[in-house]
Amino acid sequence: MVGIGVAAWTVNELWQTTPDDPVRRVLGVALLHKAPVEATFDLYVRQLGHALFPWSALLPFAIGRLFRAPPASDPGSEPEPEPVPEPVPGSADTTATTTTTTTTTTFAASASASASASASALAGEREMAVRVLMLVAAGVFFAVYSFLAPYVGILPFAAPAVLAAIVALAILDLERGAPASRTVALATVLLAFVLYRDMATEPVRSLAAFAVEKPTFPKSFEAPAVLSMKAVGVAFAVLVALGWFERQPRELPPARAWLAARLDAYLDGLRELSRTWNGNLLFSFVVAEAALVGLGAMLFLGQRFDWAAVQRLPKNFATMGLNAWWLVPFVAVMAVPALVLMRDGWRAAVGAARLPRAVTTVLAGVFAGAFLAFWYYPALAAQLSPKEAFESYARLGKPGEPLGLVGVRDRIVAYYSKERAETFGDPQRAFDWLMEEGGGRRWMVVKAEELPRLNSLYRRDRRVNLPVLDGRSSLILLVSNDLGGAENQSWIGEILPDVPVMPQRRVEAQFEDQLEVLGWEVRDEDGALVPDVVPQTRYRMRFYYRVLAPVTGAWKAFMHIDGYQRRFNGDHAVLDGRYPMNLWQVGDVVIDELEVQLEPNFTPGDYAVYFGFFAGETRYRVSRGANHENRVQGGTLRVR
Repeated sequence: MVGIGVAAWTVNELWQTTPDDPVRRVLGVALLHKAPVEATFDLYVRQLGHALFPWSALLPFAIGRLFRAPPASDPGSEPEPEPVPEPVPGSADTTATTTTTTTTTTFAASASASASASASALAGEREMAVRVLMLVAAGVFFAVYSFLAPYVGILPFAAPAVLAAIVALAILDLERGAPASRTVALATVLLAFVLYRDMATEPVRSLAAFAVEKPTFPKSFEAPAVLSMKAVGVAFAVLVALGWFERQPRELPPARAWLAARLDAYLDGLRELSRTWNGNLLFSFVVAEAALVGLGAMLFLGQRFDWAAVQRLPKNFATMGLNAWWLVPFVAVMAVPALVLMRDGWRAAVGAARLPRAVTTVLAGVFAGAFLAFWYYPALAAQLSPKEAFESYARLGKPGEPLGLVGVRDRIVAYYSKERAETFGDPQRAFDWLMEEGGGRRWMVVKAEELPRLNSLYRRDRRVNLPVLDGRSSLILLVSNDLGGAENQSWIGEILPDVPVMPQRRVEAQFEDQLEVLGWEVRDEDGALVPDVVPQTRYRMRFYYRVLAPVTGAWKAFMHIDGYQRRFNGDHAVLDGRYPMNLWQVGDVVIDELEVQLEPNFTPGDYAVYFGFFAGETRYRVSRGANHENRVQGGTLRVR
């Protein structure tokens, strides 16, 4: 009753509070003016799915396990009654002693069994109470947070300990003899893959545990983040699946007996396959293999003798056809033995370790937690924190060299530096201070979003990029007015090089009187120049421009690869939106890069390359050079 009364009072306070009112102590949160788009239970389903990864892949099935009664204790573990001494034969009291002993033994066993049953029943009731408590607590917490979501948005979930207890009970049940489940094993793998894909597509989801509104994820950390989540997800899902797939056999056969049994079972399977459908299934396999052999022979001869039909086939398809005749039967024959070997190998490993299979779930969690806690999140924090920039200033700067801040709160200086810092809200004022004549070497801690503006001002003055002495983080950087002989760590150097560069394929064209086209080139994922491309393979196309005059207008870039009634359309933000065109200075050479991966239906041949800029329905006018409807004609790209 007390809880219901408190809940009613809190709801009443919530309804009487408006978003413009001060934060009330009874609520502890500020109200939103507008509810989020995802403002019901689905908001916290997604929140918990990403925040608890990888445990969230197992959590739904652990909750389902708690609806079952706990497994009974193993009868074999109960103590056996102590043996009663037999009377001496020939004694006069043999009969009486036997009768008395039997009666006493029966009574003692009955009393012991009754006491054991009572204790077991009491323990079972207590455990059922714990299970019900965990389920009710988790449900109440989830309901409360879902109720508050439309009013206050996302909040850190306050009951991870309850969810952890639910998973622990499910693991304990498995260890005590609860039945294994192939459904749980395979479904955990599937859900782990779905959550991993979410976090690979949007790495910012890994910050869900912190409930940050509109969080910013460092772009330079996206590739390591995806790789880390893949390692954690795969390791956790595989270990959990192996632990839950089946129960551990009590006895394992010797290696020689196991090998003979596996060989016999495999041969029996092949014999059964040969008899299926009166042998028609095996005959179908033979026909399919003959067709693959014929396809491989045709492709081999076609490539050797330059048959036109074969030469027009995509290289990926030709390579697949050449190897399918041996690869398909090899996979078909070896897939089952490989799975059996993995299963029995895991059985042997668990037997040798003398540990319950349920322990593998704990080990999976320990690995995932250790990896995330001791590497992933510290590395991510280093990207988000200005600590490294201040440490570099303390190491590289000399006493008396002033420090400035742009886009960074001045309060954080007290945590990382003893020096006094100038704070600037305007990049122009910050640049004037940085370049002040007679000021000597100066330093500045800059938020990444302010770097392009500062760099543009510096290039206008010095014709090179602004020196970045610490660029490890893609959010907080340390810059200076003097590079001091060190290497410039600015990412801007990749798109606005300081030294003259020319593309592999030269093109002469111009957009009005503002932008000169230098050409383009194609590089593979390793950065090597390539003369042609293969469908379904990733490449990077680079387009080179020289700025002749300030560029007016807000343009987007496009690229078309046309030919054989096919088109690859590469519309994209110029420089990925990281360095706006209005910041380009006269004389700058700009490299705009685009990822390209052609569809498999692009047959071999020469395709025309067109590129340019557009804004809505208007294209940036091509004032010089070969073009088609204000699309610069860039020549041809060979597809093989």
